[in-house]
Amino acid sequence: MNDVNLLLANNPDFRFVETVFAPYTGDKTYTYKTMLPLEEGDMVIVQTPDREFKVVQVRTVTDPMAIDFDVRISYKLVVAKLDTTQYEAAQALEKNILLEINKSRNAQALANSASVLLPNVDVIKLTRL
Repeated sequence: MNDVNLLLANNPDFRFVETVFAPYTGDKTYTYKTMLPLEEGDMVIVQTPDREFKVVQVRTVTDPMAIDFDVRISYKLVVAKLDTTQYEAAQALEKNILLEINKSRNAQALANSASVLLPNVDVIKLTRL
């Protein structure tokens, strides 16, 4: 029995999380302990047995009382929660810029093709038909 885990489980801020090293380990989960306020889907940094730091996804947040304390496992701690706010904002900005560039290119291509293909036709009248 791991007495440290048993005593930590009495702290209301303490929890265990099941993580997945997708796609490297398929659906196999690994349990870590933490006091961070984590939710399913959060990305966290953990330390592997090889002492490497890896980014993994939280699959489930487990009630400490659901953990088997009889096993001789020394659960490692979650190092940190990965804040992806700036990354997601930059991705959204980049997506919007690309949409505007594509709209501009499409409008320009349409104007160019209309002037080449239909020099004697009023394009504005055609688009209102």
